[in-house]
Amino acid sequence: MLTILEVRQMLRNVGITAILLLLPVSPLRAGMEPGNSAPLTVTSPDGNVSISFELKANPQPYLPGERAYYRVSYKGAPVLVDSPLGLDFQGERPLDRDFEVLRTDTVSRDESWQNLFGARRTVRNHYNQLAVSLRERRSPGRRVDLIFRAYNEGAAFRYSLPEQEALGRFTLAAENTGFYFAREAYAYALNLGSYTTSYEGDYRRVSLDRIKPASIVALPLLIEMAGGPWAALLEADLTDYAACSSVKSPAASSNRATSCSISAPRPPFPIPLGSSRAKRPGTGGPGASRAG
Repeated sequence: MLTILEVRQMLRNVGITAILLLLPVSPLRAGMEPGNSAPLTVTSPDGNVSISFELKANPQPYLPGERAYYRVSYKGAPVLVDSPLGLDFQGERPLDRDFEVLRTDTVSRDESWQNLFGARRTVRNHYNQLAVSLRERRSPGRRVDLIFRAYNEGAAFRYSLPEQEALGRFTLAAENTGFYFAREAYAYALNLGSYTTSYEGDYRRVSLDRIKPASIVALPLLIEMAGGPWAALLEADLTDYAACSSVKSPAASSNRATSCSISAPRPPFPIPLGSSRAKRPGTGGPGASRAG
């Protein structure tokens, strides 16, 4: 099991445009025709971690309209249920609904990199990837690519905004990325209180439904799910990009939270990292690792 620090560094060391081998990890084929489809799925090399993507309309308390959602399961059990994806631009309509699928691509990569810190020198970077290219149906038809990576250790995804006439110079005001947990869960949370903070304080164990909407919770965020597995929310490749904080969604049920970021050309990888072997913080297990 990789530590949180190793996973963050691993993703920072890998350019998302590097593609080695095509791999049919789902019933899709590269370059599928435009239009919506059944859920698109990518699975980790060991088959335990599965990420699904779908364009769909969900009932309340979800926002209305057809939107982009992803789900994550571990060993067949849901970890994250339909969780929204979207971007807010300053002075423009949010890029979060009424998409069509332009194409999909699946790739696999298996390599190693040299670690400059941590418990191991050589770290394996092994994942299957699904890339989904989307375009708004409405004018101006902005495009966004969603890149999902399934590792044996967890799931990762990012937004990528290709160069396009419909989207010139812009300011990204927020990420509307949801992490909607499938069942009762507890967080080991550091409430920052504000966006101008020393990033110091006590990590407290709190039920997700007791986190106040005004709280600003730091990442990485360790989650203890009833009956397992454990999960950690973190991010990587933060070069020239604002860090995420987690806040409770006002429209979500008790086990839901969303993450928000501000301003950048290429958002980083938020990573729902799962494990059935994590220990309580302070006992030396993967959950005790801190990302700086």
